[in-house]
Amino acid sequence: MSQFDLADLIVEGGSLSGLATSDYGKTWSATFTPTTNIEDVANVVTVKAGGYSDLAGNIGGGGTSGNYTIDTKAPVAPTFNVVATDDVITSAEKKAGVTLSGSTEEGSTITLNVGGPNRTALVSGTTWSYELTDADYMALTQNGGSITASATDASGNISSAGSKWITIKTNDAPTGAVSISGTAAEGETLAASHTLADADGMGTVTYQWQADGTDIAGATGSSLALTQSLVGKTITVVAHYTDQQGTAERVASGATLPVANVNDAPTGAVTVSGTPLEGQTLTAGHTLADEDGLGAITYQWKAGGEVIQGATGASFTLTQAQVGKAITVTVAYTDQHGTLERVTSAATPITGNVNDAPTGSVTITGTASEGETLSVSHTLADADGLGPISYQWQADEVAIDGATGTSLVLTQDMIGKAITVVASYTDQQGGAEQVSSLPTAPVARTVDGLYLQIGTITNSDGTISQVITIPVVEPGRLEEQGNPTLADIPLIKSSTGAWLLTAQLPVGYGLQVTGSPAPKAAGSSFADLIREIRAHTAAGSTDQNQLTGGGSGFLQGLSGDTPLIVQAIVPMLAPGSMKVPSQPLVISGTPAAAGDPMTALVIDTRGLPSGSHIELQDVSFAAVIGSVRVTGGAGSQVVYGDSASQYIVLGADDDTLHGGAGDDHVGSLSGNDSLYGDEGNDTVSGGDGNDLLDGGTGQDVMSGGSGSDMYIVDMTSDQVIEANTSGTDVVYSSVSYTLSAYVENLVLQGSAASGYGNGSANKIWAADTGSLLQGLGGNDSLYGGDGRDRLYGASGNDHLYGDAGSDTLNGGSGKDRLDGGSGDDSLASGTGNDTVIGGAGRDTISAGSGDDVIYGGLGADVIEDNFGRDTFVFNTRLGKGEVDTLKSFDVGPDTIRLENAIFKKVGGRGWLDEEAFHIGSKALERDDRIIYDAKKGMLYYDADGSGSKAQTAFAKLSKNLAMTEKDFFII
Repeated sequence: MSQFDLADLIVEGGSLSGLATSDYGKTWSATFTPTTNIEDVANVVTVKAGGYSDLAGNIGGGGTSGNYTIDTKAPVAPTFNVVATDDVITSAEKKAGVTLSGSTEEGSTITLNVGGPNRTALVSGTTWSYELTDADYMALTQNGGSITASATDASGNISSAGSKWITIKTNDAPTGAVSISGTAAEGETLAASHTLADADGMGTVTYQWQADGTDIAGATGSSLALTQSLVGKTITVVAHYTDQQGTAERVASGATLPVANVNDAPTGAVTVSGTPLEGQTLTAGHTLADEDGLGAITYQWKAGGEVIQGATGASFTLTQAQVGKAITVTVAYTDQHGTLERVTSAATPITGNVNDAPTGSVTITGTASEGETLSVSHTLADADGLGPISYQWQADEVAIDGATGTSLVLTQDMIGKAITVVASYTDQQGGAEQVSSLPTAPVARTVDGLYLQIGTITNSDGTISQVITIPVVEPGRLEEQGNPTLADIPLIKSSTGAWLLTAQLPVGYGLQVTGSPAPKAAGSSFADLIREIRAHTAAGSTDQNQLTGGGSGFLQGLSGDTPLIVQAIVPMLAPGSMKVPSQPLVISGTPAAAGDPMTALVIDTRGLPSGSHIELQDVSFAAVIGSVRVTGGAGSQVVYGDSASQYIVLGADDDTLHGGAGDDHVGSLSGNDSLYGDEGNDTVSGGDGNDLLDGGTGQDVMSGGSGSDMYIVDMTSDQVIEANTSGTDVVYSSVSYTLSAYVENLVLQGSAASGYGNGSANKIWAADTGSLLQGLGGNDSLYGGDGRDRLYGASGNDHLYGDAGSDTLNGGSGKDRLDGGSGDDSLASGTGNDTVIGGAGRDTISAGSGDDVIYGGLGADVIEDNFGRDTFVFNTRLGKGEVDTLKSFDVGPDTIRLENAIFKKVGGRGWLDEEAFHIGSKALERDDRIIYDAKKGMLYYDADGSGSKAQTAFAKLSKNLAMTEKDFFII
């Protein structure tokens, strides 16, 4: 069907739109939109005739649809009936149940909105109804709210909404008041009463008391007793009840004035503890409490009821003034409400008396020296009254027989002892009293014009040491013995009076000497020496560790029964003086002899100015502390310095000297000495004799002098100086090093990488880690180690020994001897007529330009024959892997030498017999022993000629050489 459109249709009760077909005109559809707000039951759609045709062109006829009904009219809005007679719902009506109702069109559905949620009403004919629920009351406001209703008819048309305002009245407020009677003061009682009424019916009334608006726990009665905790707060009471409709009601009273405070007396007590006795301390205590709150506590002590001035602390020490009186203490404080409170303790028993010690002192005057007289005086006083005073003089706290006067003459038996005097008396109360003076210095003795003070001290380990104090020597000293320019003081004597340790002091020096008064066995002297070193060095310091180590090592070198003197010596100047005396302080031990004691000293010079001079003679061991100049000569002496910069140069005999840290000069003028600079930039000098010189760390200068000296070098900055050619010197170096003039030998150690000669005949040894050695000029001997070494002889007739490792040896010019040793070595003879020995291993040998003798040794060696008349020696076992390669063998000038112990039955010593040599691939006759295969260039040895034994290759030469028996020599 074609040409069909909306103009061909007539529709009633609305309009059509969107006419369309989906099957090429067989079926048509359109959208019908009804007219709004009508109700019509008779409606049809009419198709006009002649307005359309089919595909064949036939005109279509008209037609009418069946009837249809249209309802787009909304129903009338529902109405509301009066609710609960007056649209006000009381609590009684709510409890009984309230039903909403009204009218609507028949057949409608009613939807209610109750304070927000939608509800569906019951409809009967034209009447609707709905009973309110608890949820509806909750949805409405407390005082009510609007309820709306809308109707929906059968066609789905929705009416406009009808509405009703409902008031909800569920409770009547109480009338009347709650009141409080009584006085608002601490200790009073308040009472609650009320005149309340309630239209909903009263219930049982209960009370809750409040302080400052906060409930008082447990205060629920009709009265309230006011306590301390309520002071300052206003009081209210709240009446509670539930009315007859179930509503909880509360009514509060008005507030009282703040509760007034009433002072509360303190409780508890004040106590006094302690013994009421002069000199004892009494202590106050208390158990006080106050409802009004304690304040800061103060005390006032009283004696016999009278205030003791200044006695306001919690304790009090009884004095003579309180004797015979009872003691009380009053505690005072101001409580938290401003009231001053006082509480007094019970009285103690009467205070007892205690003897009073004397005051003042006993004093000795005079000089504590032999032959002098001491006197005593006193300033004693006693609260109990002095009595007649008597005296007893004491020496080292031991009474001196008969010495009971006011003076004492000092005799020889008192030397070294401290003098005291004891004053005794009986006081007026009968108490025996004694007061001692302070001790004097130990009684001194006069030696060579000086007063020596000799005493003792107890050491930290419980041992006793003698202390000798020698005063500073002054001009005008009375000379008594020895050197007239020096004070000669024997510090230690033998049992026969022989001087074992002596100090010789010039003007300006004094001395303090501490130690055992007699020699002891070395085996029991360790603690003494170490104790004195530690006493004069900082705990745990490097100095202390080095010096104690040196002392320990010295003692370990002695037999346990060797007699030994151990002393600490502290030189000193006059107080405030920094002037260096013009002569040295001389300290002398005993010359070494069987049975004589050795000497170990700790010399502390830190109190001396720089440049001070000490001379040591026959001192076996000395630990020197401080910056000082130390010289000497006699005896073999061991001296250790500390971290100060020191000059330590001794003379004859074999000395061992350590400079310690600091920039030191350490040396010896003669003897076979061991000299150590240790830390710092040091100068170490050896002098005559065969010396060991070790600069230690730092930039050091070492000079051995004459003799065969040994140097230890551990820094590249170290200098070794030899001024003459006497002796044979050696340097042991842990760094790369070049020998200085007049030093013959060098031994590399550790990881030292290289060593160089100095033009003279040097011996140089490599480090085991592998080194570069260069002899330079002179007839040198170079020795490799376990590593891969490089040895260069340079000029001169040199000896090079590779030793272990794969080494490189180069003889340079001159008549050299090269020995590769074990390992795969590279050897070059250079110019000159050299001897080259490959040794074990697969060596590479270059013959050089001279007439060389070359020993390949074990292993398959490669030998380069360059120039000259060279000799190749085969003197080691033959066999597999023992074939040497001779490159450029020059027939005629060159010779091959064969050891007859290896090459047997080849004839006697001398040139090879003609019958023993054969050119060919193998022996043809029984006399053929040396076979040259010209085609292969191989040399063979055949032990039985054409016999059954196989031939053995021992060298490979060039092919087709014109060799004869004259190229071989038997040795």
